[in-house]
Amino acid sequence: MSLDPADKTRTFTDRFREVWREREAKNRIAPLVGLGRFIFVAETDEEALTIGRRAYPVWHRSFNYLFYQRGGKGPVHQRPAELDGLIKVGQGIAGSPVTVTAFLQDQMAHSGLQLFGRTISLSAICRRARLNAHWNYLPNTSCRN
Repeated sequence: MSLDPADKTRTFTDRFREVWREREAKNRIAPLVGLGRFIFVAETDEEALTIGRRAYPVWHRSFNYLFYQRGGKGPVHQRPAELDGLIKVGQGIAGSPVTVTAFLQDQMAHSGLQLFGRTISLSAICRRARLNAHWNYLPNTSCRN
């Protein structure tokens, strides 16, 4: 599961597939390689951004807490501390189901992957069932919680 930007992910997954084909038996199925993204879903793009801009920095501080408490620099593949930075580098999205679906389709196409793993997915609790119905359309992908 890669959390790196789609273009960097594509570079190493293309090489992985090349080596797999060279070294593994022809009848073996290659392991699934997937893409993880931070996702905030709400009824509108504005609502999702509002939720995400509040929630993501809290997660980021919590995730990095022990690194900084012990004087470390943080994880090797550090993510931006704010949601807008995360969106800018393509590692996250906040939006309506339509916006998020378009983002994920683009990410999957650019990364060359077929598996998507959800890192963070938030929506208004009272609307969750209705919004999640939109997730049924991600062609050529396997969505896993």
